[in-house]
Amino acid sequence: MAMRAYNNVSAEEKAWAYHLSMDRAEADYWNGLELAEEKGERNKALSDARNLLTMNILSHEQIAQAVELPLEEVEKLAVQLEATTVEA
Repeated sequence: MAMRAYNNVSAEEKAWAYHLSMDRAEADYWNGLELAEEKGERNKALSDARNLLTMNILSHEQIAQAVELPLEEVEKLAVQLEATTVEA
């Protein structure tokens, strides 16, 4: 059934559909790269925040500003690190 419908479409419509699908594929590719980059930057910021917290030389506010994370996230990391330190 799909082949019959495909055969009834003009070459111009087939070309248009092909280019549209290629455009969508390219957009998906670039969006995927952008998301991966954002995830990598976030993971780096979290790692840096953990390292700074373990050094215990900066305030939570200073760490949040240095690694560009919300203060709430730095405080959450501090609680998590404290919990793992107490368990160990």
